[in-house]
Formats: sequence, structure tokens, C-alpha cells
Amino acid sequence: MAITSLTSERLPGGQAWRVRWSSDLADPTYYVYVGDVLALTTKRPWADFTVRPGETLAIQVFDDPAAVPAVVHDGRVTVTWERRDGADLYRLEQWDGAAWAARHEQREVGEWLYQYTTPVLDDCATARWRVVPVGDNLADGAPQEFS
Repeated sequence: MAITSLTSERLPGGQAWRVRWSSDLADPTYYVYVGDVLALTTKRPWADFTVRPGETLAIQVFDDPAAVPAVVHDGRVTVTWERRDGADLYRLEQWDGAAWAARHEQREVGEWLYQYTTPVLDDCATARWRVVPVGDNLADGAPQEFS
């Protein structure tokens, strides 16, 4: 049970990188961490990442969920989602117990993955978030919920 290779290549344009990995398991699920954040759980042996000028891409890939690093939780959660075709922006909403309340908007800029780090959340409580893709016609798409 081990990742047997991890390679990267810069894609045209200069800010995107394709990172590839492999495992000696027959049908692995990969747990991809960017920094200390689980950014992706996938069966694919690759992903594309955007690195802005001045940033450093730090990736860890595991094929065994028991091997993932222990992370000390600081009370915030990073919500990560994949781009949606036809979206002009993404609206992040939090359930306040009675209704969904908008907390953040993220413009679609052609990235493959987007992230939002929440404010500090209450201990021992379930927080519900959702990402609503909004088209250029201002129509809401199907939301994706996280809790």
C-alpha cells in the first residue's frame, strides 16, 4: 500500500500544473491534500492545480485512509468544490436554522477546483454549507451541500 510515483508538469499558460500519481494497489482511492487540507478524494491518478504567482504548491497523496496525516482542527472548515459548466459565479451559503444565508461569492475564473475557508465554527455543532452555481443569466443551478 503505497504511492509509487508522484510527478508534475507545468501546463501551457504557466499557472496550472498537472500532478500525476500511482499506487501499487489494484483499485485505489486517492486522498489528495493541498497543504494540510483534503482537497480531493478520487479514483483518477491525476489532477490539475492552479498556482498563483508567489505561491508554492504543497501536495500529499495517500492511497490508504489510515495513513493520512493527523490534523489539528482550528475551528474553521475549507469547503472545496469542482467547477461547473455554465457557472459565472458560485454563491456559498450557510444554513442558519431557518434559511440559507449567503456568506461568500466566488467568480468563475477557469480553475478546476475552488475553495472557501469558513469563519471559526461552533464546537460540537454540525454546520451546513452549500455551493450554488449561478449562470451568466443569474439563474441558480443545482446546489451541492456539505456538512
